[in-house]
Amino acid sequence: MQRFVTIENIQGSPDEAESIGRQVVDEVIYRCQKVRGRLILELQARRGLRIGEVLNLRASDVNARRLTLRHPKSAREEESAFMPETLAMRLKGYIEAKSILPDDRLFPICYSTARPFVLRLGEKVNVKIRPHDLRLHSATYASRTCKIRPSSNTKSTFSRTLNPMIPER
Repeated sequence: MQRFVTIENIQGSPDEAESIGRQVVDEVIYRCQKVRGRLILELQARRGLRIGEVLNLRASDVNARRLTLRHPKSAREEESAFMPETLAMRLKGYIEAKSILPDDRLFPICYSTARPFVLRLGEKVNVKIRPHDLRLHSATYASRTCKIRPSSNTKSTFSRTLNPMIPER
């Protein structure tokens, strides 16, 4: 009988949960053998994109390290996401290797194909993981590593909210 750990049920200190989550997500990504699947996973886990945003990307939406997200869930006309150089180079290589035309989708699959793909990869490391868990991982990791530094001459409202001992000016 296999025992599964779910991402959302990891207990412990925030640091412990962060390290377990990062290790699990990294293991799921590294177990993926195909370039297409690995790119899908990395765009979600590293950039925090929704699975629908990833699946709707077209070659014309990729401009060096910048991704243009058309009709995102936020109801804006478009949004941008930026990738690390290594991910951008792999994505560019994928587009060239597959000879994807500018108006073609990068990943011509639907959610009903992507979800079982992520579930199967999770089973390889005995973890139940859904596509949205990758986005949650990205948000959790970003929130724990982000440092807010107000400018030296003013204290931001956000800083005062976090530390009421900072006097208002």
